[in-house]
This record gives sequence, structure tokens and C-alpha cells, in this order.
Amino acid sequence: MQIPVASDAGPVLDTEVFGDGEPLLLIGGMSAHRGMWTDELLDALTPHFAVATYDHRGIGTSSRAEGPFTIADLAADARGILDGLGWDSAHVLGTSMGGMIAQEFALNSPDRVRSLVLGCTTAGGPGAIGAPGSSGAARLVEAISSRDADRVARIAFEVNLSPEFIARAGA
Repeated sequence: MQIPVASDAGPVLDTEVFGDGEPLLLIGGMSAHRGMWTDELLDALTPHFAVATYDHRGIGTSSRAEGPFTIADLAADARGILDGLGWDSAHVLGTSMGGMIAQEFALNSPDRVRSLVLGCTTAGGPGAIGAPGSSGAARLVEAISSRDADRVARIAFEVNLSPEFIARAGA
């Protein structure tokens, strides 16, 4: 079942719900679309949860991103998904940038988050991708736009790890 959900921030977010049970919102990473959640994961979750997956603004079949936006805007989008589905609260699982969105959502709407699972993510701060003065996010977006998989892998390696680790032999 596909449900277009309008968030309070404006875009229409294409959402799909699978299974029955307690509500669970899956929040994907940068440039991830809802179809990237594996069948194996969904098959394991859907007997226990009503699992909502969605495309971020500007991704997949959601509406285009109009102008710049922040992690806080994407957290408002996640809250809009719950509102659109009529869910008062949900368990929330976020990976990569989705984990950053999930953290922002939990901090700003703690009554809406039943539990929080974070995978391969960061809390941000100095040195994190997207932190003020960091060119990591811009470099990664530029690499992704190039559609050169080797370049994406190299830049992702460079922006996600410390310079000390990268300098190690064999890294």
C-alpha cells in the first residue's frame, strides 16, 4: 500500500506500510530510497510490526526538494509520516543519515518515539559530515552525482573516517 504523506514541512513523501503490529518507522540514509530496505529485513520485521518505509524529499517517488533543507527539516518530515499514517508514536530505526534524522526526531518529539535504534550513524558535532566548516557532505554529494562508484567509495571512506585512520598503512 503506497500512501503519499504531506509533512508539515511541505513535500509529499511517498510511503509504504508492510505488516501488522506496533508501528515502526524506518529512516534511510542519504540518497537511499525505500526500496533499499531488503526483503529479508522486512520479512523479519513484518510479523511483529507495521513497518513504514518512505522516500526522503527529492528521492525516489517523493516530491522534489525545493531549495536547501536541514536534518531538522527531514526530522519534521518523519514526524509528518507519523501524522499522515495516524500514528501517535512509533519505534524508529535510522541508518546513516537516517540515524541523524532519527536522533533529531527523538530529541524534538520524544513523546512520538517509543524506542530508537541507530545504525552506522553519528551524532554530528565538530568534524562530522555536514558540520560547519566540513566539506564532507558537499564532497560526498558531488561524488554521488558523478555516478562513479569508485569515486563514491573513495570519498565516503575519506569523509567518514578520521585523517589519522586514513593515514595508516593498509587503510
